[in-house]
Amino acid sequence: MAPHVPKDAFWVFDSGFDSHNFFDRFEEMGLRFVVRLRLGGKRTLFTPLGNMNPASLMQNCPRPHRHRTRVQGRSSSILVNVGWVSDVHLQHYKASGNATSRPGTTRYSVVFASSDKLGQEPMALLTSEDIRTAEDAARIVDVYLERWGVEEAHRFTKQGFDLEDVRALTWTGLKRMVQLVYLAYGFLAQLVHGPREQTERIAATFKAFGPVPTYLYYRLLEGIGRLLRRTMDGGP
Repeated sequence: MAPHVPKDAFWVFDSGFDSHNFFDRFEEMGLRFVVRLRLGGKRTLFTPLGNMNPASLMQNCPRPHRHRTRVQGRSSSILVNVGWVSDVHLQHYKASGNATSRPGTTRYSVVFASSDKLGQEPMALLTSEDIRTAEDAARIVDVYLERWGVEEAHRFTKQGFDLEDVRALTWTGLKRMVQLVYLAYGFLAQLVHGPREQTERIAATFKAFGPVPTYLYYRLLEGIGRLLRRTMDGGP
């Protein structure tokens, strides 16, 4: 029996969940979801534009709509070109797990978004939502990028604070170290969401190539470290 899922829940997954096994399970659980598709591979998508793999669909799908992304309800600096294809079907799979040459019964939509700030390759987002308007497609992009922010936060805490190199000898010590790291991350987040001029002034104390980036956390962390080291009397 599938677990109870709130009707208004929306689930967002990275490309590691791009598999028919996951899609079947999501459908069984009645999830509303978006998954980032891998553009490579031999998967066939059955679409109104023809039957093709995700990379070919991306090339054949125009992205005429401009959207300024929104994160946590606020506009960001990222402008994306957005397009979509509705009424998309995945391949039908046999019980043995082998793909067939006919479409499955579930109808999806695929949203494409491209921007130089999102990487060289456009995002292909498969969703259970019925996308019919540019506003529908933009909402899917925003929902996915909200999750991307969570990924960035986890990556930063591991790299910036060497969280994967902790040498705590007890489980209690490890938990306390992780709590301290996320408290420090929360402090940095308060700075980042404060006055931009103040944040850039601190970040600029760590000299690096290029302008101060939009994602300030790494340079801000190094800048604070340099400021603190100056106050130490013969310390490390």
